[in-house]
Amino acid sequence: MIYDFKDIRGVHIELTTKCNSNCTMCGRNFHGIVCPKLKLTELSLKDCKRIFSPEFLRQLKNMSMCGVYGEPTLAKDFLEIVKYILACNPKLKLDVYTNGGIHSVDWWQELAQVLNNGKSKVVFGIDGLKNTHSIYRRGTKFPIILRNAQAFIRSGGIAEWDFIVFKHNEHQVKEAYKISKKLGFKIFQVKRTSRFYNYFYEQDPALISQNEQFGKKPFYNNKGQKTGDIELPNNNYYRNDSLKTIKKLIKEYGSLIKYFDKVPIKCQARKTGGIFISATGLVFPCCWVYQQSNYGIFYGVRDLLELNEANALYKSGGIKFLSAKKYPIKHIINGKFFKLIEKSWYLQDLKNGKSKVCARHCGYQLDMHKRQHYNSKNKIFEKKRLPYQVLVFPYFKERGNYLYAIFKRKDLKFWQGISGGGEGNEIPLQAAKREVFEETKIDSEFIQLDSKTTIPVENLGNYRWKGVLVVPEFAFGVKARSKDLKISHEHSEYGWFPFEEAHKLLKYDSNKTALWELNYRLNEKQRKERNGQVIRSSKARLLEKRV
Repeated sequence: MIYDFKDIRGVHIELTTKCNSNCTMCGRNFHGIVCPKLKLTELSLKDCKRIFSPEFLRQLKNMSMCGVYGEPTLAKDFLEIVKYILACNPKLKLDVYTNGGIHSVDWWQELAQVLNNGKSKVVFGIDGLKNTHSIYRRGTKFPIILRNAQAFIRSGGIAEWDFIVFKHNEHQVKEAYKISKKLGFKIFQVKRTSRFYNYFYEQDPALISQNEQFGKKPFYNNKGQKTGDIELPNNNYYRNDSLKTIKKLIKEYGSLIKYFDKVPIKCQARKTGGIFISATGLVFPCCWVYQQSNYGIFYGVRDLLELNEANALYKSGGIKFLSAKKYPIKHIINGKFFKLIEKSWYLQDLKNGKSKVCARHCGYQLDMHKRQHYNSKNKIFEKKRLPYQVLVFPYFKERGNYLYAIFKRKDLKFWQGISGGGEGNEIPLQAAKREVFEETKIDSEFIQLDSKTTIPVENLGNYRWKGVLVVPEFAFGVKARSKDLKISHEHSEYGWFPFEEAHKLLKYDSNKTALWELNYRLNEKQRKERNGQVIRSSKARLLEKRV
């Protein structure tokens, strides 16, 4: 299974498919009009109480109200739903993503009072200034958005300004940042959209306009007539730098499709313990799988490589079995659809049913979504990956002998210790402790080893540092209090082995050397302790004779 019900910590929910805007690259926009197949609906307070029990809400750490097709604040029961959720879990981090173009000042003031736990915030999508904002966010008015944001901020609300950069507004980023600081926005976030890059991996006419050029997306009026183009910014700094990786992958594999065929998948929903719930109450692993499942119905897509998720939905009995209005969430995530999605990750290629959207968003070497964020508060949205690795072997003493835990990689099928890289400002020991806890939940005594090796950067997936070709790997041992470990999704199994057996199973010489050192240190310590006991016993007997 993708995850256990008790491991769910986050929910992305779309409260409604209704919207007051018609953004050019939004999934609801079909050649200038609202997609005819999109059902305009919303979740009510009654629906949310049925879907989210107080017990379930209390186990969550975060919730995101962000539309795939709609504006969340347009839901009729929006304020009452937020009040119910936070009453059940006052410590929940609840983020609302909005275009900010509707409701009165009083309404936004009330929302600020509701979201008053110091963790929750409202993210306003404001893509430019007065003369540019509505070029992309069509149907919204810049002065009204700023009025509403000010009302929210002045009433104590925490606000973020998200700015998607295009050619027509890139010259206004710095000015917008200054305005955001003046108005009291806590965060100003530049978004480097990756939506232009579908040029490299989508071929179906329903998804790519005829004669479409890279870096340009056509926009249409409400009669379906093309009236211009939305374009990539000229400044490379404001472009999603996944483009470099895409070109490299195309050179290496021949095309992105062939890369999708082969790449191991590391599911982000599994890693974070997140689920997505649609405005019709359907439960999916994430919003991307949900949206991909609609390609055939909404847009008339016929490319079979784009329909593997829809086929999995059909094979599992259809959407009725994903409805949280009818079935508990626990039942749904343990159901056939979730199992088929997970199973698809290990299929030979897209033609045999491997999920294209999973390979695209959670493939080992490419994460276009993660690379789109840059904010003024934290510099880089994600924690900076540091140029070193850590390697850790858990050990357990049983009947006077040491056993060592090693782990079998699910994607590459070999045995290894726990490994990972440093993040943020971590020193190697801190990184080792974090990686071990994330992958096994062990939080105990560490031994830093002398064993050190170097690893080529090309073995580290998508991570690169200027002028760095190899990175050091630091080795550790960690004492386990129990042999019962809870392993992460990266591994298919683990085992506790005596030194000789573990040593034979390990793939890399660096792992073998580190394990040898750990084994030697532990046994040498044990020998010294025994010798010390013998010496102390001899001295005691000698003193007894003298007395």
